[in-house]
Amino acid sequence: MVSFKIICFSCLALFLVNTKTLSAQKTEINLGEDFYELEKKKDAILLGGGLIASIVGTTLLQTQSPPTLEQINTLDPNDIWRFDRSAIDNNSTSATTVSDILLYSSIAAPTALFALNKTKGQKLQVLTLFAEVVFITTGVTNLAKVSTKRFRPNTYNPLVSQDIKLSASSQKSFFSGHTSNSAAYCFFTASVLNKLYPHWTTGKYITWGTAIAVPAIVAYSRFAGGKHFPTDVITGYLFGAAVGILIPQLHKSKGLDLQVGVGSISLKKTF
Repeated sequence: MVSFKIICFSCLALFLVNTKTLSAQKTEINLGEDFYELEKKKDAILLGGGLIASIVGTTLLQTQSPPTLEQINTLDPNDIWRFDRSAIDNNSTSATTVSDILLYSSIAAPTALFALNKTKGQKLQVLTLFAEVVFITTGVTNLAKVSTKRFRPNTYNPLVSQDIKLSASSQKSFFSGHTSNSAAYCFFTASVLNKLYPHWTTGKYITWGTAIAVPAIVAYSRFAGGKHFPTDVITGYLFGAAVGILIPQLHKSKGLDLQVGVGSISLKKTF
């Protein structure tokens, strides 16, 4: 994860030192097809806000104190919403392994975009969008975990060792970071691919089908592994998918526009 964070910060640094390249590329792109566009004000808000949220959320999460034995002993499954209670008895290590593998595969998916010929004049734009997706998803997910401190389902399971229950990770249930990140990267990749290749037929169904299926499998694996409740993975899936779709939409010349005013931020449809 350390190397991945370095890549993310490198993405931000590359954006900050290439404003001249952006201007030159934008002129070239506008003469051709309708691709993505960057705007200093909008991207400063998205990148800056996402970066701050990511740093603050990650720092707070890493310094979060583990629960006490008294807290663990007072946990009562009857206090859990009935819809979520089904996760308590789950403890599959193989499912947890599957979720880890698919998460890292999802992270690699957006990087494949840079190997496409269609992105030759759009690399800075796609890189910036990807950085925004990474920072916003990571930041909001970690801030949610820190603020809720929800116990994982396996802390209610009598078959799970006390060492696992007393770890700092046991209070990071809401919402699922594996699911939110996987959904964000997969939906982002599908969004960009279908923007670059608008006339796809079979490819469109394959990319969106994969984008929907992979984070769904990750979500189920986290549930089956006893790491998250159904509401954790559902929230993570919806949030990650929303980020993966909205960030590209906000950068289309014809799409959604981020309107920033004094004390207000809103989305507006452009034509």
